[in-house]
Amino acid sequence: MEGKMEKTKCERQYNQLLECLDDFDRNWGKCQEELKTFRLCYNKGNENRTIEGNGKKNIP
Repeated sequence: MEGKMEKTKCERQYNQLLECLDDFDRNWGKCQEELKTFRLCYNKGNENRTIEGNGKKNIP
C-alpha cells in the first residue's frame, strides 16, 4: 500500500488516517474527518491519472 500512496501523493493524509485509527483502536467512526480528507485526495489523484492516461476524464 505504501507505493500506492506515494503514487497518489496522499501519503500524508493516509498516515493521518492510520494514526487516528491507532489512537481510537481502529474505530472508523471516530476518524471520519481523516477518512474524508484522504478520500478527497485519493479521488483527485485518480481523476488526474485517468486524464493523463487516456486524455479523457473517468466519468462513472
